[in-house]
Amino acid sequence: MTLNFLSKNKIKPLAFWFLIFIVFMIFFSSGLNNFFAGDDWYHLQITQIKTPQEFINFFSPFPNPQNTSFYRPISTQLFFFIGQNLFQWQAFYYHLIIYLFFAVSVYLFWKLLDIFSFSKKSQYLAMIFYILSATHFTRLYFISANQEIMMVTFVLAYWLLSLQSKNPFRNMMAQFFLILALLSKETAVVAPIMLTVIKIWQLQSISLVKIKKLFGQNYELFGHYCLLLIYFFIRFFVFDSSMTFNDPTYQFVFSPKVTLNSLYFYFWWLLGAPELIQDYLAKPYLFISRFFTDFPTYSTFIIVSGISWLTYIFTTFINYFNKNRHIIAYKNIILGFTVIFIGLLPVIFLPYHKFTIQLGLPMMGMAIILAELVASWQKKSFLCLGIGLFLIFNLITLNLTKGNHYAVQRAKISHQAYHYFQDHYPTLESNTIIYIINSDTPGHEISTWGSSKQIALALWHSNFIQALYQDKSLQMKFEDLDNFTYQSNDIVISAAELFP
Repeated sequence: MTLNFLSKNKIKPLAFWFLIFIVFMIFFSSGLNNFFAGDDWYHLQITQIKTPQEFINFFSPFPNPQNTSFYRPISTQLFFFIGQNLFQWQAFYYHLIIYLFFAVSVYLFWKLLDIFSFSKKSQYLAMIFYILSATHFTRLYFISANQEIMMVTFVLAYWLLSLQSKNPFRNMMAQFFLILALLSKETAVVAPIMLTVIKIWQLQSISLVKIKKLFGQNYELFGHYCLLLIYFFIRFFVFDSSMTFNDPTYQFVFSPKVTLNSLYFYFWWLLGAPELIQDYLAKPYLFISRFFTDFPTYSTFIIVSGISWLTYIFTTFINYFNKNRHIIAYKNIILGFTVIFIGLLPVIFLPYHKFTIQLGLPMMGMAIILAELVASWQKKSFLCLGIGLFLIFNLITLNLTKGNHYAVQRAKISHQAYHYFQDHYPTLESNTIIYIINSDTPGHEISTWGSSKQIALALWHSNFIQALYQDKSLQMKFEDLDNFTYQSNDIVISAAELFP
């Protein structure tokens, strides 16, 4: 691929895009068939509305029955409302919309690199590293993770409109897309900060005088920060955030040691490591023995391919450093690191809630860094080696993840439960309680959880049955979570019936 498409003056765009599409589908196409799971059922349940007022409630920050734990009305309430009304329980079409948003974000990222005047070689490499990154797994396989993809798409549109020629209409549209991004996911708050950094980065030479002049000539930036202040007020003083702040997984920790630990995992994930390594590393360099017993084959592949990929990156950086001793040569790499660190700001101090799902913006920074480094090789063999090591490491991660990630395993349970209830209980009377009892089936989660708890997390407690039958009076109780007794005429289901 590199030999034909990435050498100077020989890049054939249509062939490149066709080939990368084929590889992308090999990597991620199975996500199109992944069923609803977990949070999806909650979002489906709350968006089953009957009145115009309930639709307006989607966007209201004031407490109402259509609120969720987060103020994300565009990517959550509106997305699932439209999905239900058009596709009902056909999860494929929900995924299709998400994949289309992802395709748009790729196109916008390409256009952004155009504005940055990156070489075509670096642009194509950045596309490879971004599009085929294993970090996209959860965002593409878990329907509720569409929030990150939609946010990234709107942020990119906001940046592009803001960076193009000054025009009142463009500025108004930029503000519109900033609002859409903020209403898709809170982490979009970093978008104006990144835009400011990008505008400074675009200066031919950086000085305090030029920076002051830049802000003096860009009054629209002031408007963007005003929007941000309004959003902060609504999000933290109007919207009820108690459900979030009372959740121990969303507790801020500002310890430097803990922050460095989080950064360590985020950087490994950005390079392609599996998300689950955070559960198996006793120290930054030492896996616990269970990693090798849980994954006897993949553990070796992951370690060998990861070390090989990291060694290549260090070797490439030394090569880059030997060729470029002036700081200006590192301008693009500095930009990449800046995008990573600013993109991580909203989540870096949440050590109990670190996942690859929130790496949509930071991954663009890593793609820029890797593209600049790998493009520095003059020999095609070294350039091809870099792409090959990246693809191998990320493909191994994806194959391991597909067999063990909660987004896949819980979707399988949901799919089985959906057909089980459709076949055995076409209708249910209001106020019915379904009792799920444990079975000998160990289930799928790599944990000590009982089988009924795994069912509860896959169906998100009673939300599954309430959404499926469109009746909020229905309940499900689970032996691992609820202290219950049942009568002989009650509906009692063994967890084994709901495992595929």
